[in-house]
Amino acid sequence: MSCLYAFLTMIVGDEFAIILPNDSVLEIEQYIHNVQIKMGRVDENSPIFPIHKSIGYAYSDSSYGIMEQLLNEADA
Repeated sequence: MSCLYAFLTMIVGDEFAIILPNDSVLEIEQYIHNVQIKMGRVDENSPIFPIHKSIGYAYSDSSYGIMEQLLNEADA
């Protein structure tokens, strides 16, 4: 995975976005898969307080001028 830089930002309330610049769709899908596995392990070790999550993504070669569109696509 080429994810040398990742940017985490809170969108609103308990919604977050992770920006992975310069990664391919395949790399992003693998990243999401790894996050789901790791969050599942947290749930297994803490069944009293499970983490409720929804994960979506959007991909573009460039986000210039379309960031809102990409966030909406990832949230759909």
